[in-house]
Amino acid sequence: MRYDLVIIGGAVAGSPAAIRLARAGWNVLVIERDAFPRRKVCGEYLSPTNEPVLRALGLGDWFHEVAGPPVGRLALFARDQVIEAPVPTGIRGSGARQLVADGGPGPRLCGRALGRDLLDAELARTARAAGAGWWQPAKVTGMQKIGEGWRLQVRVGAGAAGHPATSASRAGVVEVDTALLLAAHGSWGRGLPTMPTPREARANDLFGFKAHFFGGNLAPALMPALAFDGGYGGMVITDGGRISLSCCVRRDELERMRARHPAAQPGDSVVAALRSRLRGVREALQGTEPDGRVMAAGPIRPAIRGGWRDDVFATGNAAGEAHPIIAEGISMALQSSWMAAGQLLDGGGGDPLAAAADRQVIGRRYDRAWRRAFAPRIRAAAVFARLAMSPRLVAALTPCYLRWPALLTWNARLAGKARVVVVPAPVDGGEAPRPGRRPAA
Repeated sequence: MRYDLVIIGGAVAGSPAAIRLARAGWNVLVIERDAFPRRKVCGEYLSPTNEPVLRALGLGDWFHEVAGPPVGRLALFARDQVIEAPVPTGIRGSGARQLVADGGPGPRLCGRALGRDLLDAELARTARAAGAGWWQPAKVTGMQKIGEGWRLQVRVGAGAAGHPATSASRAGVVEVDTALLLAAHGSWGRGLPTMPTPREARANDLFGFKAHFFGGNLAPALMPALAFDGGYGGMVITDGGRISLSCCVRRDELERMRARHPAAQPGDSVVAALRSRLRGVREALQGTEPDGRVMAAGPIRPAIRGGWRDDVFATGNAAGEAHPIIAEGISMALQSSWMAAGQLLDGGGGDPLAAAADRQVIGRRYDRAWRRAFAPRIRAAAVFARLAMSPRLVAALTPCYLRWPALLTWNARLAGKARVVVVPAPVDGGEAPRPGRRPAA
């Protein structure tokens, strides 16, 4: 089996590229390790800067129907302080004027939150409808260079969706050849060269936690950032009116939380500690009922990795990961995936064979575009994370935020929440197949 492009990872970093290229007639295969729908540790917030991509994917109306309420205000929860400010206004960047003209002001240009169980599944459905090959659950277990392309070893699970050689009782390893390879996997996996190198455990390792709650007192339009000793987090109202609470905690601080708030699971200790330490969290969660267990993952590895390295295109966390304090992970994944597909289409004149032959030039061009768009967010997130986790710095800066709440708005602008980096494209069709292009298999 041979493809123009294989994408490792079918969630928010892989599906947009698959949709855009499959619609343009490329023979694309997506290999996704997990079964959908599935919940995962994620802040769930999507900035309004994703509106161009959502429209181009044909998911704009669906997203606004099922996602949580528009977010119009930011907040900082630090110890007993609750400080509020408006979200940044005035969408900027490439294509921003057209976006505002098409959508105008209002709720469609506000950020919203949506659970990954819904978002990932809808993206996968759209990719399959566009003609992309889709194997799920399936896992790449090996990869090697073969001539000018790649050969992948893929373990396909029994009953894997989209793979004709499997059934409910059959599974095995198959080989796939591809001219181009796009890494769209997360950063918590192991075993592939495009994944972060494992390292020994450290006291400052950050672990992510995620919980949903029904009820509570969090204002629908409010998205607070949480600052506490040894960690940071955020809250937002997501789909179904649930409160979504996510946070990152240092390994050493997690041990202290578990000692002070004993519980069967680490996540329960973390939630108890946040209720105890932060007045804003305590008031927001008053009277809530948990929706499932507290999920955990990590350690996370924030870093700039680059959109092109070792002859592989990369999107999402495979290209670079920001500290989740800025809540831009989904946005960076969606936008970089759409951007990578655009670079491949433009660089090869729409022809996958030409793109493969010129992939070095295309890859370097994409890497430069990726760094311009996303490296500033990752650097800003590192600064904000360091400030939020330091009790001395939080104590020193809180009076400034109390006196000038607009600093929160300025911080959000630095994090990229008002900057459009992907030029809007047609809503329903993406790129039409160009003359001479062969259809997807």
